[in-house]
Amino acid sequence: MRIKQLISFFMMPFPRETFYSIVARASHYLGYPTDAKAITRIVGDRSHQLHADLPSVCSTATDVFGLERDKAIDTTLFSYYEPWLSNERSQLIKQSMLLGTKRIPHAMAGISASRISLDRPLRYCPLCALEDYDIYGTTFWHVDHQAPGVWACELHHVQLESIAPRRSAMEIPPTGHPSYSARYASHRDVQLARLSSDMMRLQCGGSINAAIAADIYRSKLIRKDLITKCGQVRQRELKSKLLRFWESLTVYGTVERMINSSNDLSYPSSIFYRRPSHYLPIKHLLIIGFLFNEWSDFMVSYINFRADGCRADQLGSNPDNQHTDDDEQSVIDKAIPLLKKGNSIRKASKLSGLSFVKTKALATGMGVNVKLRPQLLFEDKRRAIWRKLHIGESTDAISTSCSVSLGLVEQELTAHQYLIPLRKKIRFYKKLCHHKKMIIDYMKEHPNCSRNDIRTALGSAYLWLYKNNSHFLYSLIPAEIPRQLRRSKSQST
Repeated sequence: MRIKQLISFFMMPFPRETFYSIVARASHYLGYPTDAKAITRIVGDRSHQLHADLPSVCSTATDVFGLERDKAIDTTLFSYYEPWLSNERSQLIKQSMLLGTKRIPHAMAGISASRISLDRPLRYCPLCALEDYDIYGTTFWHVDHQAPGVWACELHHVQLESIAPRRSAMEIPPTGHPSYSARYASHRDVQLARLSSDMMRLQCGGSINAAIAADIYRSKLIRKDLITKCGQVRQRELKSKLLRFWESLTVYGTVERMINSSNDLSYPSSIFYRRPSHYLPIKHLLIIGFLFNEWSDFMVSYINFRADGCRADQLGSNPDNQHTDDDEQSVIDKAIPLLKKGNSIRKASKLSGLSFVKTKALATGMGVNVKLRPQLLFEDKRRAIWRKLHIGESTDAISTSCSVSLGLVEQELTAHQYLIPLRKKIRFYKKLCHHKKMIIDYMKEHPNCSRNDIRTALGSAYLWLYKNNSHFLYSLIPAEIPRQLRRSKSQST
């Protein structure tokens, strides 16, 4: 009881401090020999993931730290997920967090079912840490900095630093040095951080209806000519523009893999065509940032849209873009001579009024040599990409090591067609060496093994070699046992 009284007196949370940060400060204050013992003493169970988005330990915050229930919830990222949850889901998540029920909060918020794997270390702003130390005498973790996809400080516009969380040890942000040289964040990182912060702080007067939000997205896409005459979303163009818009994000690689998923109902098409599903807020924020820039602009449109009671699918397409078949043919007739004169696809599309995709398809069908826009790759980086492609390195690894998009790497591969069969042979040879090594290592460990033993122990390697190069397999494994020396059924009985 005395420990609870001391903690509740000294460990009042700072503004926008996370629950993990409160426990970390309490752990350091109590002076236990290890953080694990302090966690067990404070929380009661060290198996809890205190740095999780929705930790099920809010009952500890109310009992031990003496916080009110709403303030205990504010120390988590519940405000990040709440706007997109129904009232029933929100209440169930709150009750589960306060009662200490594990798994339910993350499952109800859609975190467990999500295939997005964002890098989620503990993040802090060095400049905020300096200010916190001057004001409060210590540093602490901010809730806004832990939001998914956020790698910039909205206040100072600098990149966030990170520390990998550990269950056995509690960390607080380092104080840093007053002469710290800030690394300024990209404009898109700051924009995503501002969207996340505004979404958590600005009350929207209830949960946001995802179906209405999708209709608002459609109404904005009409103005960007990303809606067909039938009211369908131009998925490829939208994906391409989303990737270009968020290209400078720190988590761009994850966003790119999410958008370029092979799933037919992948993002962002799933936002428009799978209405009953629930998605993580970052999927909506990427579209909102692309269409509105600010969260307040989206909320104004949402409130007006809901008050009017109209839907984007009832609005149809933009009247300015409603062409008859004759009008479309006349536009195509304008684009053909422009392409034949050697104009770029983009310029021909702009002058004729035909969409970029249709203009490109028209040029491909006509076999016209058009002037392409130069790519944003310097010769030295292009050469480095070609060299890595030539030695058979995967396109994902090249994209990461060269800090370019996967599309640019694949475009460079397409430009050198002779690399495609070469890379296929390299991959085949690497697989051959891999399976060969597995069998050789097994034979060294089991000198008296038979063919059947190898096939049983290394089924995948054995079958791959048998299918692709059986002669090599038989030359590698032990010779077959002569038939007369094999045990017959009668001998075995």
